[in-house]
Order: sequence, then structure tokens, then C-alpha cells
Amino acid sequence: MMQYRFSHPWSAFSRRVAGLAAFALVAGVLGSLASMAPAWAGVISPTVSSLSGTNQRLISYRHQEHMWITDDGVYHLLANRGAQTSGDSLQLYNSTDGITWTAALSLAGTGAKSTSDGSLSNGVLSVVYSGSSDEILFAPLKYDPTTQVWQMKGPGQTVRPKTPGGSAGATNPSLVQDRAGNFWVSFVEQDNVTGTSVLVLYYRVAGGNTWINTGVTFGPQDALSTLDSPQRSARLVLTPNGIGVVYSVREGIFWQQRPAGGTPQDPWQAQQTLDPGDPNNVDTDPMASHFSLATDDQGYMHLAFVNAGFPFYLRYNAAANVLAWSVPATQLTSDSINAGYPQMSWMGGSQVALVVNAGSMPRLYQSASRGAKGSFVCTDRMTHPQATTDNGLNFDHPRIETPSKVPSGVSPMLMQYTKNGVQKAYAYSFDASSVAGCQ
Repeated sequence: MMQYRFSHPWSAFSRRVAGLAAFALVAGVLGSLASMAPAWAGVISPTVSSLSGTNQRLISYRHQEHMWITDDGVYHLLANRGAQTSGDSLQLYNSTDGITWTAALSLAGTGAKSTSDGSLSNGVLSVVYSGSSDEILFAPLKYDPTTQVWQMKGPGQTVRPKTPGGSAGATNPSLVQDRAGNFWVSFVEQDNVTGTSVLVLYYRVAGGNTWINTGVTFGPQDALSTLDSPQRSARLVLTPNGIGVVYSVREGIFWQQRPAGGTPQDPWQAQQTLDPGDPNNVDTDPMASHFSLATDDQGYMHLAFVNAGFPFYLRYNAAANVLAWSVPATQLTSDSINAGYPQMSWMGGSQVALVVNAGSMPRLYQSASRGAKGSFVCTDRMTHPQATTDNGLNFDHPRIETPSKVPSGVSPMLMQYTKNGVQKAYAYSFDASSVAGCQ
């Protein structure tokens, strides 16, 4: 198989053009034999980024959002550097190329176990995160494109305070702002004695300062998982006529929604199973967060997840006469590729992209028709050096991060790895394409 390699990750488009040109030249020479040639593989090589830390959660979980692109084209990443003596493990970084990242703002009261989720709108990044004392916090951050400086936009807020004696933990939050400007936050709440855990829902009225527990829960409340592994995650999302939530409990993935209006305590529609999971291949992820969700400009939702080593894709059709998930999910490969860490992105227009690891080597699948059935092709493979006994590399937790919204059609991508015990990240870039470049 012919491979065309370019050392700089930000040459995805030129790599594709050069690859196609080289392929065309070969085809011209071989004439009619060209149709017998194997498909050429698009290969994207990495550059070592400046990111580093001590935390396996440097990039954190898949279902949460940690990377955004502002209107000036600057990339932003909220990462967890690991334990810090200053108590500000969560750090917001800026980058103009996806390789060199500059510290911009840190969130006080965060530790190595803190995770976060954010939503960017009109230059304001609304962030919800878990603190170092089992509380859930909210911070509105304002961006100045002239200076590339982030500042707190008013005081931060406590969504759920720490409980007396640390009796109940809270982690893994997700947020959404509805069309009326109200905020909704879901997170895992767990009894630190019995291990009983459940996904809960909190609410804040537009422009308000007080958060209330709605009393609404998602999925079962049980102690079937351990204290260190509650195995449940929720992703709140805006729907064409209200809000919804994709959530996982152990190996299963589910959906519920509610219309706009009413009261925060109103019940949600009945649970729908999107993926029942495989009881013979139970998800070992401590937070069952091995799924990723992106929404495009027409309200279509694009869900990626893995099951028994296979990558899957599922679409919520936002057409007015449909408004439903197109179950069953599409299996993107016929053979198990030891898939992991999926990331879903809307690339602008009708283009969507899914990056998923095959072992520790990422593959890129793209659709130019909003994920319509049969439209995904594998356009590229990402490569990196192999781990050896001499180079200190380790790919045990090759987390992937991409923005869920990439309106420019060119996406940055980070992949986490370990170098001599230090957590680091490779930087890649890829462009929107419908050209099959790998099998």
C-alpha cells in the first residue's frame, strides 16, 4: 500500500492534494492497470505539543467538552494538570496552532480528580466542574479576542455544595443552556459510605444566582458499582424543541428528553435505549464515558460510542417530521479494531467527523451528508512512534480530544500519551473530506 507522509500536522489539506496528485501520476503511467491498484492510505503524522502534566485526566473524559474554537480562530483547551500546591489543577489554555499552548486562566479549588464541561457562546465560555471537596461549581468566562485574555464574567457559583463530613461525592458534570437562557446541570452523586450512586439534575433560571435540585434523576439509583467506579455519565444537549440527555449506566446508553417550558421539576419523557451494551463485554471505564456527542447547525445530533472493540455511530434526525434517533446504530468496521476514546465533531455544513483509536492509532471517519446511512468513509489514519523499551513512550491511555464544533472545516486534534512517566499530547490536524484514504 502506498503511503504519503508529511511531518507537519497542519498540512492535512496539502497532504491530501499531494497524495492525490501522486496517485494520479501513477495512474497515468500504469494506464488501465490503475483500477487494480490498492487504495492509498491518508497518513497524518504528529508534532509533540507543549502540553504536559502528571494526570491521566490531562484531557479528561469523552462525553464532556474540553476544547473550543473562538471566532478569531484561536483554539482553547481546559485541561487537568494533576495535583497542584496552589489548588488550581484545571487550567484553560490558548493556542493559535494546536501545538504551543499558553496558560490563560486557572480555576481555584480544583484538584487532580476534578473534571469539567463547557459551552461556548458569543465569546462566553460557561464551565461546570467538580471541585476538590466534592462540590459542583459554575464559572462564566469571558474572552477578549484582541488580547486573547480570559477573565471571570462575574462571580462563580456553587451548583451543589460539599456535604457535611463529605458524606456524598459529586463528579462528572455536564451542562446545557436552553433557548430561554436557563442552565441545566447533570452529574453523578454518590453516597460515600454505601456506594449508592445516581445521575441528578440541577437548574438555574436565566441570569440567576441560585441553583436548585430538580429532584429529577436519570437511570437507576444503585450500588452495583464500586465507590471508585460509579460507571455512569450524562451529556445534556439542546434539542429542536427542548433539551435532552444521552447517558450511560455501565455498558448501556440511554436517551430522555423534555419539551421547553413547564417547571424544572416536570418529569422527562420515558427512557429510550440507544445501546443495550454487551453483558459479555462490560465497559470498564470508571465513569462509563466512552461516548461522544456533537450537534450540527441544523440540530442533528451525532453520537459515537464503542462496544466490544467496534466503533458505532448513531444519528438524531432533526427533520421536523422525524425528530428521532435512527436506531439501530451503524457499525463502522466489520472487524474489531480494539476501538476506544471516540470523539465526534461537526465540521461545518453537512460534514461530520469521528476520530477513534484502533488500539492506540487513531482513525478518522467522515461523512459529507450529516451522517446519513452508509455515508461514512475512513479518510485518514494518524500515526505516531511505537513504544519501545528505549524511548520511554507509553500508550496505555491514549485519550483523544477534538472540538465538537469546527466551523472552519479544519480541526485540531490532541492525543495523550506518556513519555518517561510524564503525561504529554501529540498534536494533529485534519481537514473535511469525503475521499476514502484508508480501509
